[in-house]
Amino acid sequence: MRLSRAGLACPDWPGCIGDMIIPYQSALQADDLQKFPGFRFSETRAWKHMAHRFVAIGLGITLIFLPLLAAFRKKSRAVLVSLSLVSLGLFGAQIGLGILIISRMLSPVFVSAHLILGFA
Repeated sequence: MRLSRAGLACPDWPGCIGDMIIPYQSALQADDLQKFPGFRFSETRAWKHMAHRFVAIGLGITLIFLPLLAAFRKKSRAVLVSLSLVSLGLFGAQIGLGILIISRMLSPVFVSAHLILGFA
């Protein structure tokens, strides 16, 4: 996201400029962009941004079911359930930081925390 400069390609959350789908450049109305002064829309960057969100949603769904799957294992059940719940908690923190990044317009503190937590 950072290297492709798609960090704020969709400056609101959870949608993109008020819609749940990426609007076409030609379909944007002047009043849509007035909500975000100084923002320049790019379809390419918006697709990268929304792809990041969709991958994160898929990961979140996987992490929700992981503790359930770990509970049915016979060996080392407690350890697997604990680790999967920790992973789910870290992911929840990532979601929170991602929302803060968008609402705070790429604040370096939140971007750095999001990246460090992602490595964790």
